[in-house]
Amino acid sequence: MLELQSIQTDIIKADHLTANAGERVLLSGPSGSGKSYFLRILADLIPWQGSIQLDQQPVNGFSGPEWRRQVMLVPPESHWWLPSVGDHFSHPRQAAVEQLGLDPAILGRDPQYLSSGEKQRLAVLRAFDRRPKVLLLDEPCANLDPDRTSLMEDMLTGWCKEEAGLLIMTSHDPAQRQRMADRHWQIQDGHVIDQGDSQ
Repeated sequence: MLELQSIQTDIIKADHLTANAGERVLLSGPSGSGKSYFLRILADLIPWQGSIQLDQQPVNGFSGPEWRRQVMLVPPESHWWLPSVGDHFSHPRQAAVEQLGLDPAILGRDPQYLSSGEKQRLAVLRAFDRRPKVLLLDEPCANLDPDRTSLMEDMLTGWCKEEAGLLIMTSHDPAQRQRMADRHWQIQDGHVIDQGDSQ
């Protein structure tokens, strides 16, 4: 379980939020409201005050890299630095690549020739490969057409169920929230509020 209490920065506040293993939490709010910023708070990438605990262990009980292996942020722009896509994976899974509508041959390609949509999908698979407990995704379907969006949603739902992973993702799409959210967090006037079950 992820638990937040009395979170405060100059931009965002949250009184008390909880999310459980296996849940899909969708975070919404107007453009510029701080959705991406809030994900960076959860990943402990920017200064904040308050309490964040993962399975009753406070964030300050982890080293920075250790926390971010457990609570992993996948930003909209992913970075690829090794000669081939597959070099970024400890155990490349061709079946998972195919499940996202990609040709497994992509694992042998130079990342600089990937499209933005391909990078987006592969970045999520790369995060799965690290086996985090919490996955933070910033608009993971922004560059995808409806068919590929559906494949991504199915993959994320499967990960939550099979790995008991906690997914927290931003979305501007109300229909996606209806399809995906077990829990809906909304930013209103700088406050993150739990709106409950979106189903």
